[in-house]
Amino acid sequence: MRMSKDAAIPPRVALPDGEDLGRIFDAAPNPYLLLRADAPRFTIAAVNDAYLAATRTERAAILGRGLFDVFPDNPDDSSATGVSDLRSSLDRVLRDRAPDGMGVQKYDIPVRDGSDRFEVKYWSPVNTPVHRPDGKIDYIIHRVEDVTEFILMRERTDAEFARKIETAIARAERMEAEVLRGGAQIKEANRELKHALERLAEANEKLKDVDRLKTEQLDVALNAARLGTWALDLQSNELITSDICRRDYGWLSSAPFTYDDMLELVHPDDRERRNQKIAEAFAMRQDLEVEYRVIRPDAEIVWMLVRGRAEYGADGSPIRAMGVSLDITQRKQTEQRQRVMIAELNHRVKNTLASVQSIALQTSMTAQNPKEFVAAFDGRIQALVMAHDLLTANSWQGASLEDVVSRTLAPYAARNGVGHHVEVAGPPIRLASEAAVTLHMAFHELATNAAKYGALSAPAGSVAVAWTVDRASDPSRIEMVWTEKGGPPVTLPTRRGFGSNLLQTGLAREFGGKVNLKFEPEGLVCEMRFTASSKFEAL
Repeated sequence: MRMSKDAAIPPRVALPDGEDLGRIFDAAPNPYLLLRADAPRFTIAAVNDAYLAATRTERAAILGRGLFDVFPDNPDDSSATGVSDLRSSLDRVLRDRAPDGMGVQKYDIPVRDGSDRFEVKYWSPVNTPVHRPDGKIDYIIHRVEDVTEFILMRERTDAEFARKIETAIARAERMEAEVLRGGAQIKEANRELKHALERLAEANEKLKDVDRLKTEQLDVALNAARLGTWALDLQSNELITSDICRRDYGWLSSAPFTYDDMLELVHPDDRERRNQKIAEAFAMRQDLEVEYRVIRPDAEIVWMLVRGRAEYGADGSPIRAMGVSLDITQRKQTEQRQRVMIAELNHRVKNTLASVQSIALQTSMTAQNPKEFVAAFDGRIQALVMAHDLLTANSWQGASLEDVVSRTLAPYAARNGVGHHVEVAGPPIRLASEAAVTLHMAFHELATNAAKYGALSAPAGSVAVAWTVDRASDPSRIEMVWTEKGGPPVTLPTRRGFGSNLLQTGLAREFGGKVNLKFEPEGLVCEMRFTASSKFEAL
């Protein structure tokens, strides 16, 4: 049915006369229950195939029964809150007369083998009221999404990385948090759905007969799930689509949307696979399910999920097909971001393990005995952990030079009149992640040496770290100076250790600059000169 632009009621789904909309409900990709608003029982009035598959139940076994009689809490799990959380959400729907999204819930389901066992399940539910013309709520649409695989995968991934390195877990959890921030997008979607449901409620108030009310209930479910509907005559290729379906394909024109138009929008690289999936489903008389890309008329590329069923003639050939479509672009993008973040995490873990291996090797070459090796190695690993903590706090987007130096010297600075005089000064300089780790290790070596033999080993000792930026040169030149005073007399060391190698060889090689150690009688002076680059950015 097509309505004029001035009509107060949005156009309904256009389907062939006599079409059973319940079959579209069954073909919906998300699990749905239709519950009666008879709290506290909440009788199950209808269920689609996706819900039966997700919960491993049979329609005849659950229809007409109370929701919590069919799906009780696991009696062996004292911490189970699935029933109470769901009941609270349904009560809020009846009280607030508005949809209620619950987020991720742990709600185990019984194993249907007579063993009284329960299977661990995680769900993401949304409960939506269905209003009668007089405003009374007759039904509640209960939609869930099974996210058990994702939650369990995350737990397994956490456990695996925990065995490798503690700091890697912290970064993994932060990266996973980026994936889970998609919850904010769900909230935004729920707000949009609320507005859509309010408009549908206005239309429901004008409905007079039971048949139209049942049709509107199905429309609510389809719109709440953002599902488009389609029906195709396989003999004439006549295509009938809903507004959501056309909008998903980017077809905003007032012109008819034909099957040829739809085929033309399918991405060329996906056409053969799409056609093959359809042919196989019809040949095997199975339900159709296929994902493919669409190039919209405005050149935007989106992902579509299409599900459907066919009707067959006396000779067994398909004559008509109908089903639903769903824009899954956001899900595909989230999966891609997750793959990128996992790859980045693997890269960082490998780099960290390589750093630990290098520190162990270099420390073993300079340590005089096992006790000295353990002390030096532990200190350097702690310095590496501190550097990673600083970068994690900044989401691995680098760190400031002042933060790096201040964190290194913080244990030695004066507090409540006790400690050494420590001075840190210089203009703002931003360090890339790798540069921040290397410099933190270098200043750790200087501070450790000063605490053992230099200014930080004497009560009156002091350390000053200052840096300047010469912006007149191109590129800008950065000079850092570490100066010790007030410590024991300084003598030239007889051997070159890990710290000297890191300062004079490692820094110079990595940053393309020069490092000069001066063993002045009044204290050690370390001069470092580098040029600004992507690793050193003068702000």
